[in-house]
Amino acid sequence: MREEQFLPAFLFVILKSIQFTRMTKYKLIIVFFFITILTVVGQKLDKQTRKYLKSKLDTISQIDQKYRWELAFGELDSKKIDSLKKLPHKLMMERMSQAGIGKVGFNKEIKDSIWKLQKNLDSLNSITFIELINKYGYPSYKRTKSYTSFTLALHLMGKNNFEKLLPIFSSELEKGNMPPSEYANWYDRNQIIAKKKQLYGEYDKKFPCVENIEKTNLARKKIGLRLIKRNNCKNN
Repeated sequence: MREEQFLPAFLFVILKSIQFTRMTKYKLIIVFFFITILTVVGQKLDKQTRKYLKSKLDTISQIDQKYRWELAFGELDSKKIDSLKKLPHKLMMERMSQAGIGKVGFNKEIKDSIWKLQKNLDSLNSITFIELINKYGYPSYKRTKSYTSFTLALHLMGKNNFEKLLPIFSSELEKGNMPPSEYANWYDRNQIIAKKKQLYGEYDKKFPCVENIEKTNLARKKIGLRLIKRNNCKNN
């Protein structure tokens, strides 16, 4: 069997259109093979780099949560916050809901000032995160043993973030560095915030609400996600 039979059509055309020696063709095939492998499995990180990235991501995670518990509970006292965290899930969610609408906790003026502090930290985190991606590739759990990237990506919402990060995340997805599920979650959450329906149906897996299930399944298949069986928009 000839070696060209293993090649994608576009590369076969290139090899046929240019005069190469047989040895040169073999070398090109080997190079293309390794490029393909890197694209599928993602870029490898050495042990020292993984350790460094995990340390950076742990710091980002701490900064990311700097004021979020205070805002969630409407409480500034760290001991009281620790006690609230230990509440049964239902009671904890009820407290958060009441704090969210201002029934308990600090007043709106304090809440706005704390949010301003957190947003400033989020902006710094975003800059650091993108710098890490540009230098080392998307630092997924598989590559770094840290879940921070997934959490942080879901905080990077809004039109400006979406337009800035879409080409970066799309590239990292193609390289195999960003898991398809994380990419789809980030993409779909942005769609929901923009008052649009999900493209991939990944952010709400239990009740995926998409514009067109055929289009969605084509998009899911393209990035390596399983197909969904039905559209679960509540107004359908």
